[in-house]
Amino acid sequence: MTLAGCTEKENEPLYLNPELPAEKRVQDLIKRMTLEEKVAQMSQYVGVEHMKAAEKEVTLEEMKESHAQGFYPNLHSTELIEMTRQGLIGSFLHVVTAREANLLQSYAMESRLKIPVLIGIDAIHGTGLYHGQPSIRHRSGRLPPLNRNSLNGLRVKQPLKCALRVHTGHSRQT
Repeated sequence: MTLAGCTEKENEPLYLNPELPAEKRVQDLIKRMTLEEKVAQMSQYVGVEHMKAAEKEVTLEEMKESHAQGFYPNLHSTELIEMTRQGLIGSFLHVVTAREANLLQSYAMESRLKIPVLIGIDAIHGTGLYHGQPSIRHRSGRLPPLNRNSLNGLRVKQPLKCALRVHTGHSRQT
């Protein structure tokens, strides 16, 4: 129902208004969230494509007994899509294509509150998920923590540096 004289923008929830201060938007969103939605923001799953690939390689018995390779007992990859549409997933790991990331975000935008999902890649152990890219290690045996400034010190091939920049938000080309 729209009141006479009110615009759609005036009826929009405060948290969706980018012109308002972040604190005011967060307060509004938190008030609207159910306990289940708040807990869901802390849940993280591997990406749907990662799960689908693993489902092809593991027997049903192995799937029921283990969470290895991105399996969750009694959970199929198709269920992740519906959970995302319901706002019951806060983030994903091992989403390595823009296509899948965009698709997951489109599912999240179908949820009641339209909260975007966070998408990450676990590069602390190297870059093994990137086909054709060498896995790199720091002299301590692990990659140093990656942030916007840490890539300049790494002595790695340019394509790998670019791939890591994509997943760390660092866009300067060197």
